[in-house]
Amino acid sequence: MLQRHSIVAELHRNIEALREIVAGLRESVQERDQRLRQRERELAEQAEALVQRQKELEALARDLQHQQEDLRATVRDLLSARAALRVRARALRRREETLAARAAVLLEREAGRRRGRLGAGAWEPLDLAGGEEPVAEALLAPPTEGPVHGAVEQDGQEPGSGKGTGAESTSAQETAGHPGQEGAAGTPADPAPEPPEPVLVRIIGPGGEEQVVEARVRWGLGPA
Repeated sequence: MLQRHSIVAELHRNIEALREIVAGLRESVQERDQRLRQRERELAEQAEALVQRQKELEALARDLQHQQEDLRATVRDLLSARAALRVRARALRRREETLAARAAVLLEREAGRRRGRLGAGAWEPLDLAGGEEPVAEALLAPPTEGPVHGAVEQDGQEPGSGKGTGAESTSAQETAGHPGQEGAAGTPADPAPEPPEPVLVRIIGPGGEEQVVEARVRWGLGPA
């Protein structure tokens, strides 16, 4: 009987010990579960932050791509503008060279005209810019000094009322008479005039614009 009571008491002690162990295990499991839940919340927050960061990085990548496209377009525009500037610079250089050549030709013609007028030698007209230029013919008195004043048109008259070149031509013809005829006083007529001489003439248009052209002038015997 005593042995039986002792066994029962031992069993109760074991049961109590098992209950304490189970309670400790439950408490440990609960603590671990809480720690796991806390860790899960932290991981969820980190995942959300990573997703947000990924969205920001994607937006930044799109912005960088747009900026890269804008930069490429800007580079293309700059290259086109540089090419256009180079073309314009070449055109301006060609125009400058052409203007310099025209100025040189005009200076050479003016020098030749003055040499011819002063009797320094014959003067040959040069081709200005390689093209045909307007040619006028007029009958003028031989110049004494200075350049030819006035303007000579294509038909040999000055623009305006018809005075000037035409009047001087008529006066020269009346003074000189006709070739092969005698004058009113019975004196022999003057010989035929010399062939037209090429000179530079400044033409003034109705709007005040000026143009220097090549003219062929037949010098008469009227006043200068």
